[in-house]
Amino acid sequence: MVEFGWGTPIAHYVWDDEVKLTSTVSDIIINFPNGVDNDEKPSIDEYPEISSAHNFIDKCTKDFIKTQFPKQIEYSISWWIHVYREGFYHQLHNHAGSQFTGILYLAAPEKGGELVLHDPRGNANRGYNNNLRDMFKPITIQPKAGDLYLFPSFIWHNVEPVKDLRICIPFDVWC
Repeated sequence: MVEFGWGTPIAHYVWDDEVKLTSTVSDIIINFPNGVDNDEKPSIDEYPEISSAHNFIDKCTKDFIKTQFPKQIEYSISWWIHVYREGFYHQLHNHAGSQFTGILYLAAPEKGGELVLHDPRGNANRGYNNNLRDMFKPITIQPKAGDLYLFPSFIWHNVEPVKDLRICIPFDVWC
């Protein structure tokens, strides 16, 4: 499902295969207890333990590109693994160079660890009165295990402090 925040496409998909999701979480906890650093940008061939997650990411990416950018045929994906524990957070950032950024959540706490997407229009909020303030508010998402979000890489985003274990596979899409 694609929704629009500030006129920008933000896709949400749900991986509802509980068996594969649980298996992937177990494999990551056993084999990658501290995650896989985003500087490594590993190949899926190196990590067959997460091939089912990667297949879901690829399927969603293909659907997103097909529906939003039908003339774009080729793309590649680079990914990494984040394992957040209580108190971890991720500062405000974007993903320069790639066209789209996505996050597949494998384990997510009920509270904390929210994904916050910020209005990409820069100073578009200048000059408006307070009645229109909500037009410029960040979008705060409380992800659940199995959620995948995909959005343009120019959107600045951050992760609020985590209150329990949070495991996700962030990825960039290069067209």
